[in-house]
This record gives sequence, C-alpha cells and structure tokens, in this order.
Amino acid sequence: MYAMLEETGNQDVETFSPDDYLAGVLRRVVERQQDVIVTLDGIGEIAIRPARGEFYDDDAPNVSAFCAAPAHRYRVRPMTNEERTRRSGQRSSHNIDELMWTAGFFASRGRPIEGTLFDFDVVRIRHWPNLSRLPQTPNTMRIVALLTRYPTSLAVTQRLLKIEKSEVFWVYSAARCAGLVQVVNAGADAPAIGVHRHQSLLGKLLGRIIQL
Repeated sequence: MYAMLEETGNQDVETFSPDDYLAGVLRRVVERQQDVIVTLDGIGEIAIRPARGEFYDDDAPNVSAFCAAPAHRYRVRPMTNEERTRRSGQRSSHNIDELMWTAGFFASRGRPIEGTLFDFDVVRIRHWPNLSRLPQTPNTMRIVALLTRYPTSLAVTQRLLKIEKSEVFWVYSAARCAGLVQVVNAGADAPAIGVHRHQSLLGKLLGRIIQL
C-alpha cells in the first residue's frame, strides 16, 4: 500500500501531534496494560492485548480507514472475559508495533510530528520493521535502509536519497510512533563519514542504499 505524496516545498511545514489521532489512543492503552476493544463507528473495531503485544483486526476490514480518524471518534471499552477467551484461541493476532506504525503513518499524511528537528536531530531506526505488512511510500525501503545503517538527520536523508520532504515525514512519523526511532544526538548536526580503513566498503554500501 503506497501513500499519495505531496511536496511540502519551502513553505512552513504543518506538524501534528500523535495524541490527536489513534496513535495517542494506543499509547494510553499500552501504558495501562489493559485488554480493550477500540471501536470506530462505521468502520469496525480492533481488539488489543498490550501485555501480549498483540492486536486483532478481524472486525476492522479496512485498517487504513480505521487508523485515519481523529482521536475523539474512537470508543474504548474493557475486553470481557468471554472476548478474551475467544481471542486466546485465535491465530490471527498481529504485533502491536504494526498497528502503531500504521496509526502514525496515516496520522502523519506527510507531516512531521511536532517538535521534529528536520535539520538537526540525528536519528536512527533501531531495526527493520516487517514492511510486507505495513503501509509505505515508494521509497520507504531506502529510507529505512539508510537510517538503520547510518544515523543521520532527516534533512541529510532527503538530500542523499533525492526524495520529497513529505515522504521522509511519512516514514519517520510511522517509525517513531512504532517505537523504532532513537535520537542519537539531539540538537547536533549529522556527523560526516570521516576517513576510515573501511571507507571504500562504507561508500559502496551507501551507494547501494541510494540506488535502491
């Protein structure tokens, strides 16, 4: 599933808060460690079991639509014992990090999370997400490949990969909501790749990432 991209250009960039969307609802559910049913009228419902790190979307056939609504439209209620027993016997559970990524992705719509320092924060993605199950942009794989290997700023990421700012924001926001982002050196510029005995190998790897 690829997102439609819009160029942000050089104008002031609109930001968003995950707490205003499903991502904020999920964060509170995880903090409380309570099994719940989250319902969005007209779309369906998702069962979440934070202690197990699982969610069930059998009753929400359109997960992208489910994740795109503002926070006030969701209703959250505790899961009953009967529902918990029924869910325990199902094999259709998914990792809750996938839901957090999807929620962050559709909340972003090409906007950065408020407080994001595009030019200065040096960031890395801790590990590869399972992209086969996640919404993405055409260059998501290239962005993830770069930021898992070479922590750098979002501005440098955009320049190296020659992509739109909005695409970097889509992916960064999703990864951050999923807990995959580490700010390596907040407030510092991206470190240059200096002279290294494996410099040629590093250069080849970086070249492959750029050409993906």
